[in-house]
Amino acid sequence: MHGDASARLFGAEPVGLPTGAGYAVGARLVRSYLDTTGRSAAESLLTPSAEILGIAREPLGV
Repeated sequence: MHGDASARLFGAEPVGLPTGAGYAVGARLVRSYLDTTGRSAAESLLTPSAEILGIAREPLGV
């Protein structure tokens, strides 16, 4: 969840995300995951990121 400048730096594809927006995007994805699953952040601490992203993206239509 980095901005385009960081994406370029690390060899990732830029997607139109401004620098510094990563926190807001990450917070939105985590909130979507927690709301969808009904789990708390503490309960989700060891959940693999791929699972969180897969579930979080569904309600967003991404």
